[in-house]
Amino acid sequence: MRHANMFQKMMKFLLFSTTALLFLSLPTFAAKANKEWRRTRITSIHLTLTSSVSSESDRAHLEKAFDWVLSVKFPLRGDARELIRIYYLALLYYSTNGPSWIVRRGWLVHPDACTWYGIDCTVDGGMPYEAGKEKDYTSRSISKVRLQYNDLSGSTDLFGHVVAYLCSEAEDLWMLDFGNNELLGTIPRHMFVHSGLNHLNLRANRLVGPLPVEIGRVATLREVSLADNELTGTIPYEIIASMQVLKALWLSNNRFVGTISGELGRMENLDYLYLDMNDLHGSIPEEIGKIESLKHLVLDENLLTGTIPISVGSLVQLEHFTVASNRIVGTIPNAFTELHELFVLDLSHNEITGTIPNDLGGPEHNPYLRDVRLHDMETVGPYPKHLRDIPSFKVQRALRMLFVVQEAMHQLYNPATKDSLPFLEE
Repeated sequence: MRHANMFQKMMKFLLFSTTALLFLSLPTFAAKANKEWRRTRITSIHLTLTSSVSSESDRAHLEKAFDWVLSVKFPLRGDARELIRIYYLALLYYSTNGPSWIVRRGWLVHPDACTWYGIDCTVDGGMPYEAGKEKDYTSRSISKVRLQYNDLSGSTDLFGHVVAYLCSEAEDLWMLDFGNNELLGTIPRHMFVHSGLNHLNLRANRLVGPLPVEIGRVATLREVSLADNELTGTIPYEIIASMQVLKALWLSNNRFVGTISGELGRMENLDYLYLDMNDLHGSIPEEIGKIESLKHLVLDENLLTGTIPISVGSLVQLEHFTVASNRIVGTIPNAFTELHELFVLDLSHNEITGTIPNDLGGPEHNPYLRDVRLHDMETVGPYPKHLRDIPSFKVQRALRMLFVVQEAMHQLYNPATKDSLPFLEE
């Protein structure tokens, strides 16, 4: 009996020890299992991307992102989609020199990527994401990536793969803003995929080469800003004109060549068109007058010739018209007096001749006109008084002196003002 009791005690002790050992080992087993699960889900994607890049630096960035996903200590949600998303965001971080970003709050540190700086998410079909309520949501998706003015740098090749993934995977993604950084290279063709993207900003980077025609694949784009880069070649107007919901296009300060195509007349919803500071030549097409929604038409500092088309009078919503520093000839068309919303008119530094339309700037025709620049042209007076009363009316200094003389002579010989000029009395 005594031996039986001792045997039972020994068995209980062994059972307790084994259970405790297993319990203590569970985190290790779980960590290994979790790491293997991550490796299984990510390896094929990682190898595909590795084979698609050519530079050693890009391969090094891929290895860093891969190693980070496998070794990160904080828990990742147990679905492959979340894991792949976090891998691509890590790749974005490493491929754009994340450690040198101005702001990198939360990146690769906080377990919830939706709280990382510049990342906005939506949940369950479009509702705004709130940190701390993860258990209440059945699904979540990235809606905006905003990393403008943040010292991102590096090649655009890997960057393009990240953007392509985000656009294809994130059903609610509508904004990508990487403006005013140091991204270097061509615009990757593979970044333009069918998606719900509305807003794309890559302005003020170091982008070179042509504007890919593949941009036309993103039929949902409403705003595109590629200004202040070094893009070259011709503008693919036919492709751009097919983007029927596009409302704003900024291509300023690049090196585009060629003419301005009449294809733009098909863009019925375009509000803002900025093609200034390029090397565009030829005339302004008459078809421009078909874009009745146009509010801003900015064509400064090109090599444009010919006359200003009469069709501008059809742009009834136009607020801002500038063609300064071109080689425009002819006269100022009366069509400008039909633009009742016009606020800025800059025709300076051209070869325009003749007189200024008498009704231009008048309260009944252009009641909102506040900025008129007509200097360095060949126009002659008389200049309408209501135009001269605009504070920002700018012409050559010699012409300003002429205005003063004209006004003085007008008062001298106007019988209505004789009472105020006693020196004219006999």
